[in-house]
Amino acid sequence: MAVSVYIFGGFLGAGKTTLLSRAARELLERGRRVAAVLNDQSPGLVDTQAVAAEGLPVAEVAGACFCCSFDELLERLRGLRRSALPDVILAEPVGSCTDLSATVLQPLKRLYAEEFVVLPLAVLVDPRRALRILTNMPKGGFSPRAAYIYKKQLEEADAIVVNKIDRLDRQSREHLRVILRERFAHAPLFEISARTGEGVPELLSWMEQNAAAASQRIPEVDYDVYAAGEAELGWMNAVCRVSRPEGTVRLDELVQRVCGAMAEAIAEIAGAEIAHLKVLALGSGATALANCVSLSDGPVLSRSSLARAASAEVVVNIRAFVAPETLAEQWQRVCEMLGRDGYAVEPLTCRWLRPGRPVPVYRFDVPV
Repeated sequence: MAVSVYIFGGFLGAGKTTLLSRAARELLERGRRVAAVLNDQSPGLVDTQAVAAEGLPVAEVAGACFCCSFDELLERLRGLRRSALPDVILAEPVGSCTDLSATVLQPLKRLYAEEFVVLPLAVLVDPRRALRILTNMPKGGFSPRAAYIYKKQLEEADAIVVNKIDRLDRQSREHLRVILRERFAHAPLFEISARTGEGVPELLSWMEQNAAAASQRIPEVDYDVYAAGEAELGWMNAVCRVSRPEGTVRLDELVQRVCGAMAEAIAEIAGAEIAHLKVLALGSGATALANCVSLSDGPVLSRSSLARAASAEVVVNIRAFVAPETLAEQWQRVCEMLGRDGYAVEPLTCRWLRPGRPVPVYRFDVPV
């Protein structure tokens, strides 16, 4: 029997992983067997560890986006299908990726329909970021080339999903609703809070009921502009072990301290902006998570553990409009700051890069 594949797209910081976790809980309550596959340009992904900590069978495609690593994606989907026997696989592509309809959904629909049923592409938006970009605010934080990727994601969406509505006032919500309906009238509009669950059951039900309409749009994409927009992002994934020579580590306090310090370090760089910053702490079987999606919004504790641990493994993922080597330098400063705060920090890994030019394995010009 074919497995249903839900793909949640959208730019960095839109809340894809939070929606994936919420959707998994909702589908499990409906009696489904659920697994997940996540994607990043580099190994050491916060999201994979966060989802695994919830007990969900999870696989990862690391080192390139789904489109450029389609064979690996297929291998991960098949591996989950064999090992976890799921009814549903939830998939989250890299947030700086677009052209998913032509390069991921169409190949799955055309070549592997006996194994997988591809549901409509749901593209999430962070409302504050969407308003800044779509109204061309001077401090939107995105260059025209990065904004090009953002808008292309919306053009190919089967459904546009405004997330974080619990943090949006009524006037801004209506303003964004009008903009999206005028500029992207092809896609039905959903408004949800992945954090609270509001609107998520309705979105999932619509996706299930409209599988036949999945991936019906393939916009033209200028890969020179796309590649240039991605190359403006610096990428850094780091892991360290943190302890206190005197006393235990409070996980919630630690992730907020690290996230806030890293955001402050990035803010010191002229012209910098955060696309997404995530900090995860694992210790004593508990997980805490903090994130920041904009320098103007500041860090948020998105998963509280209320736990203490003798030591914690801290995983940091940063995507920012900053040179990646500069991110690594600022991360070193943050580690030194933690030492001055009384923590013992043992660096384990640190990788930084700029995404390379997207080279899809497949690209279909006409929808199935």
